[in-house]
Amino acid sequence: MDAVAEVAIVGAGPVGLSAALACHGLNLRTVIVESDSETRVRPGSRALFLHREPLTELAKYEPGIDEQILDAGMLWAGRRYFFRSREFYRRSFPPETSKAHGTSLSQADTERILMRAVRAHGIPILWDTTVTGLQVDDDGVTLATDGGKDVRARYAIACDGARSVIRKALGINMTGENLDSRWVIVDVGEIEGAALAPELSFHYEHPALDGLNVLLLPFRGGWRIDVQCKTQADIDRMSTPEGVRQWLPKIMDPRYADDIRWISTYRFNKLAAERFTDEKRRVLLAGEAGHLFPPFGGRGLNSGIIDATHAARAIANALAAPNAAAARAIIDEVALDRADAALFNMEAAAIGVRIMAPDSLWTKLKREAAVAVMPWSKRARYWLSLGPNGIVGGRPGKAGIY
Repeated sequence: MDAVAEVAIVGAGPVGLSAALACHGLNLRTVIVESDSETRVRPGSRALFLHREPLTELAKYEPGIDEQILDAGMLWAGRRYFFRSREFYRRSFPPETSKAHGTSLSQADTERILMRAVRAHGIPILWDTTVTGLQVDDDGVTLATDGGKDVRARYAIACDGARSVIRKALGINMTGENLDSRWVIVDVGEIEGAALAPELSFHYEHPALDGLNVLLLPFRGGWRIDVQCKTQADIDRMSTPEGVRQWLPKIMDPRYADDIRWISTYRFNKLAAERFTDEKRRVLLAGEAGHLFPPFGGRGLNSGIIDATHAARAIANALAAPNAAAARAIIDEVALDRADAALFNMEAAAIGVRIMAPDSLWTKLKREAAVAVMPWSKRARYWLSLGPNGIVGGRPGKAGIY
């Protein structure tokens, strides 16, 4: 079978769309395979903060896309951190530098901007097409689909999410653990006349919610509230519309409870793929197909975009390589680097989770000590501020954060 494309991208979420734009910018013939319909509507804010670094990286292949996304979102004025309603740490972002940090918008808005660019370039998308399996050989990849029509490409990028069919078909396992940290997420619309400052605020042991941790995140058009629950009973009680209307007015203007747009629950995962490519070096994993992180710090989608752009560049270089061995070496180098990045980001995010909800006596004692000395210790205040973010910065010796 002749290749219908140089690159087949499985999944038309933000990572898959980013991969497609990077491939197009590198003049690679590309097709996207997506199981959902073209009229899909995916609710919720989900991955709502995009940092400057991945946007700048994507703009190398799709000039101007970074400014489009930055302008569509909300630029935060700063971050505030509280312990039992007492503010202990604050960082402001001056207006002239706020774009350097990134932008806050719902994942659906990000996808709309990326999709508009994909369509403008005429990149084909096979909607309503579920990949059911694949075969990999020395010359490329054949994707089997539920419609009975195979898709043949020289290379593939798996952007098909946490339940990745591609990863499973390749026999690549995820390693790590499921953390015992349970959360309720609520999106509400912005209320005219009740606008809060566009700042992230995190509350350790919010007294109005029986000592639960609370994160408030503004984004263009609304607010997302994440509440860390201690038991399944908390989740059951707080994740219904009636439950939200009972507790939300305790921490926000009561009018926000009249415009609840999305309620969800989640538990943190700390998982990464054992490897990011197959034995023949024809498939690369990207985004949640290769890693699942706690969401705080924005490491999931942001690192997923870097996965996608690096995969596209690796494939372009492999296609131009003088021989098969050189091509395999190029894919290997990128796969090893992205696997290393996944492990780093996984641990960096998990550190924040442990500060928010200590899972050992040592971490619990360390947090209690930090709380005790934070009125006098700048170092203690800074350490506690890592709770909803994890480690700040990137891998030692590597350029960039993700």
